[in-house]
Amino acid sequence: MLPEHMRGNTLHIVGPDDDYDEEEGSQDEEGAVDPEYEEMNVPERVINRRMKIEEENRQIEKKQSGGKQGHGVAGDGRIQDLRLTKHMKELKQFPPCHTGGAFHLMRDEKHALALNDLKITLFNLRTSQVLSTFEQEHEDISTFALSPNQRYLATSNKNFLIRLFEMPDTSVEGFDPVEFKKMECFKMFKTSNQLVVELAFDPSSRVLAAGTSDSHVKVFDVQRGFQTHNFLGHRGLILKLVFYPDPDSLKLISTGEDFVIRVWDLVLKKEVATMKPKGKDDNMAHMTTSLVFTNDKKTLISGGRDGCLHFWNAHESFKLISSVKVESLGALKYEEINSMVYLAHKDDPCLILGGMSGQICVYSIKRQKIVSSASESRSLSQNDGSDPALAKNTNDGQSSQTEEIVHLSYLKNTNMILAINGDQNAFLYGIEADKGQV
Repeated sequence: MLPEHMRGNTLHIVGPDDDYDEEEGSQDEEGAVDPEYEEMNVPERVINRRMKIEEENRQIEKKQSGGKQGHGVAGDGRIQDLRLTKHMKELKQFPPCHTGGAFHLMRDEKHALALNDLKITLFNLRTSQVLSTFEQEHEDISTFALSPNQRYLATSNKNFLIRLFEMPDTSVEGFDPVEFKKMECFKMFKTSNQLVVELAFDPSSRVLAAGTSDSHVKVFDVQRGFQTHNFLGHRGLILKLVFYPDPDSLKLISTGEDFVIRVWDLVLKKEVATMKPKGKDDNMAHMTTSLVFTNDKKTLISGGRDGCLHFWNAHESFKLISSVKVESLGALKYEEINSMVYLAHKDDPCLILGGMSGQICVYSIKRQKIVSSASESRSLSQNDGSDPALAKNTNDGQSSQTEEIVHLSYLKNTNMILAINGDQNAFLYGIEADKGQV
């Protein structure tokens, strides 16, 4: 939960400026141009950058003889850079609807749920309208989770109760927002004076995990209505819960204030792996803030307050494959990763990263470098990873708390990234592949 002074702010949606001309500022100059680029009508400043990168890549290939692929992710061939669309403008403005904490994008990508001063707000991203607010009488909601099939909404409150509600289908024509406001509880779990601070459903939506303020990880059967597991191993608050993406695996990953990532096997009813991410420079443990799996489910990627990405082999007892510090790739100094999204872009998988700087970066896993970045100041920099000066903000690398990116969501239907910052302003960034291949 954010401090009082950060609550109740108006939520703004900012998106690509359609009036911007991508060709503006380019000049036709004489000189030798690759016919491949000429046919595509690519500005010369882009061609020069690409030809330079091509030459660098050829030199790397000669040295490596086709060897290293990058973080154990397979794939070869020529690939395209991802970039974030230039020149943002404000598209939507919402009344206060999110004050920090849980945020879930609905499957239709038209609606979203957000925690708003101990209540849950349902709003429409396209019409700027807050449709409904759900609250529990005499019970302050501390967090919530939406099941993958979007049939169930789980809430926890300060009365040490977890409640399950049947979520109305917001995608159907004629959806009545009153249905959301009048949802009725069909299951309830008591956590014995343990405040639940994190909730997560498994991929099948049949199992619910809860992390408490006193280090417990509890698991509940949604349909049958009882607790099945109670794991203890962390110290301090449970910060993050993520299920392994295969429904048949029944493995749960948790992080806590003890800076440790633990893997729990629900079948064996025990901890099966322990991961201790450490900084590249200080070799010290740091808090993990984000966990994502690759699409092939073979790799778990963790990001944390130390600005490091750690790659873990999910098929071999979650052994560490490699680590990389974002700062060393040309991102802002002292960058702390708060949120990330995995994006399988052709044969060049990428991570969209957001953190303390307020900047969003596109990191190529295969090439191990930042290929694009943008910030809420509506500026864009194309960075090949060799020039850190391209990735700085107006405060010379020092970012205020209100500028930090606290949440990222990927809108698959429109190929955009929704970013929410510490001021609870939201920004939409378009994702495009540069013309030409590198």
